[in-house]
Amino acid sequence: MAEVGAPEALARHLHVRTPLHHLEWYADMAGRELVTPLPPTVTPLRTGGSWLGSSVAVREPIGVVAAITPFNFPFFLNVEKVGPALATGNTVVLKPSPFTPLQALVIAEAAEEAGLPAGVVNVVTGGIDVGSG
Repeated sequence: MAEVGAPEALARHLHVRTPLHHLEWYADMAGRELVTPLPPTVTPLRTGGSWLGSSVAVREPIGVVAAITPFNFPFFLNVEKVGPALATGNTVVLKPSPFTPLQALVIAEAAEEAGLPAGVVNVVTGGIDVGSG
């Protein structure tokens, strides 16, 4: 609450509970097949017709994900970057805003307590100069 300047009710719901629900969804996605067919969808067009399409979701790691997050909604935004990266098998270097570093450190601590190997979730804190260059 102190780091994001939000009242307790808002902090509990929007800043914590919602991102944790998203994290559960990412964890569920990590257990799915590497290639998952998605159901067909109909998309209305501005011209009056519609477009029928289908696709597949491919869970394929790409390596190290650099995740730089701003100060607003820090836990939510950190989870939204770390969650999908881990769910697809990547490692993460998370650089939080210098104004809200504690949220990222909590995620790193949780990753360690969950038994993730060292180096899977990395947090680099510091000022604006750390993220530039």
